[in-house]
Amino acid sequence: MPLGMISGIGVITYPVMVYRLLRKQRGPVAKFLLAGAVSPETARRPESLKLYNNHLLRDAVKGGTLIALGDGRYHVDVPAYRRRRRRLIIALVIVGAAIAAAALLVLLRGAGSDG
Repeated sequence: MPLGMISGIGVITYPVMVYRLLRKQRGPVAKFLLAGAVSPETARRPESLKLYNNHLLRDAVKGGTLIALGDGRYHVDVPAYRRRRRRLIIALVIVGAAIAAAALLVLLRGAGSDG
């Protein structure tokens, strides 16, 4: 299989993978969002959402997207969540553009050596 063909497949599949990644929310933050825990008044306990992995909660709190109230309840910091998601989208677009540019370069070099 020529290298250009492999690069071409990556250019096609990368946007699909990015779309699926962005559509499919995972982890504790997504569960808190779906439960409507977006303020101190609507905060929820992890057990009520069937979340038992404290490691994931700690990571979300450390990342600033989940706020611990101190009484065992948590809520999502929606602006922080949106900023983090926006940064993820920008990073994925940059990587996608780099992949597309590399594939185009490979294809152009391959076309130039044929003649």
